[in-house]
Amino acid sequence: MKIERHNAENFEVDGIELHKYIEGTESKPVDVLHVSVNEEHEREFSNSESHFIYYIIKGRGSFWVDGEQIKVEPSDLVHIKPGDRIYYRGDMEMLLVTTPPYDEANDTYYGLGSEKY
Repeated sequence: MKIERHNAENFEVDGIELHKYIEGTESKPVDVLHVSVNEEHEREFSNSESHFIYYIIKGRGSFWVDGEQIKVEPSDLVHIKPGDRIYYRGDMEMLLVTTPPYDEANDTYYGLGSEKY
């Protein structure tokens, strides 16, 4: 199955541009998204259920996972386990896979920007 970008669901959340190519269901146990960030993800958060797997397509930046800075560049992959606190910044394009599929109800927000809209 081929999914073209113009057929993806496009939206913006917390300073990042997202294109959702696959939305998880019982028969598809993952979400697959293209992520563009030009500055930073505006809120530090954790998710109690999902693994977040980021593959850096282009650009450079840093992830903070449980307070530890991880510098990234193209072809790096970052795995965020359920419960890990995450924040990132940079000018990057990434592929994001979440499994099980992302559910905002499982998020906890911390520090600056911790209020949900």
